[in-house]
Formats: sequence, structure tokens, C-alpha cells
Amino acid sequence: MSDEQRFGNCFFGGFKKEDVLDYIDKLLLEHDEEKEKIKAENEKVVEELKKKLDEKDELVEKKQKMIEELRNVVDSHESNVISLVKEKEEILRKTEKENIELKEDNKSLKEQIRIFEEEYRRDECDVKRAEYIARERVNQIIRKGKVRAANEYNEQIEKLEESQEAYKNAQDEIESLEEKLKALKELQ
Repeated sequence: MSDEQRFGNCFFGGFKKEDVLDYIDKLLLEHDEEKEKIKAENEKVVEELKKKLDEKDELVEKKQKMIEELRNVVDSHESNVISLVKEKEEILRKTEKENIELKEDNKSLKEQIRIFEEEYRRDECDVKRAEYIARERVNQIIRKGKVRAANEYNEQIEKLEESQEAYKNAQDEIESLEEKLKALKELQ
């Protein structure tokens, strides 16, 4: 009902088409702005997560390179094999542990990206659903306005026809009275 009060009335009933179209345009504009805002926010979050994922991938790659370099050093210095092997094993253990943690972090970040993408798709569906409902509500308001205008138009036509009939009857009566008056004048 409050939506109907926003529109001006036409002479024959219903609403002003411009008011209804302005209202539709306003709803569509608000909808587009909200949709763009949600999209921008989602894109920003996805971009940040991808950046973090890239950083984690770089760390994993660096750790892998370090492991390779350490293996090469051990091979080239056989005289220090025992001490280097112990050192290498400790570094390998730490880097592998870090690699496992980084891989788990990457897996977690990928899951977060997947969740954000699903939420974005869900939000997009919700926006489309809201758009459809708004469009249906506007169409319903327009249909009600057309029916009301048609009913008022028919009532006006009926009143006009009744007025024409009354006018014709009055003219007939006047003509009858004029003939009677003329007849009386002739008798005098």
C-alpha cells in the first residue's frame, strides 16, 4: 500500500506512468549499485586470498630450493659429511615441517576462496531473486492501476449515458409542453 502512495493519480484513475517508471528506475539503480558493491567486495577478498596463496607458493618454492642447495653442499663437501648430514637433516626436518604447514595454509586459503566464490554465486542468485520479486510487484501495481482505471472509465460512461437519457427525456417533455402551449394559444 505504501508503494501505491508514492505514485500520483491520473485523471481517469490509476497511477502516473512516469511516477511508476521513475520508481522502477530507482529500484533498478539501487539494485545495480548494491550488486556492484557486493561484487567489488568479493573481488577484493578473492584478490587478497590469491595474493596470500601466491606468497605461500613462493615460500614453498624457496624452501624447496633451499633443500636442493643443501643437498648439493653436502655432496660437494664429503669431508664434512657427518656434521653436514646432521645439519642438513635438521634443516630438512624444519623445512619439511614448514612446507607441510605452508601446504596446509595453502589448502585452507584455497578452501576460503572456494567458500567466497560460492557465497558470491549465492549472493548473485539472491540479487536476481530480489530483482524478479521487485519486477513482479511493479507489474502487479500496474495491473491493479489499469483495472481501477478501466472500472472508473466504465462508471463515467454509464453516468454519461444516464445524463444523455435524462437530457433527451427533458427535451421530449419540453417539446410536448411547447406543443400544448401552442395548442392553448390557438384555442384562445
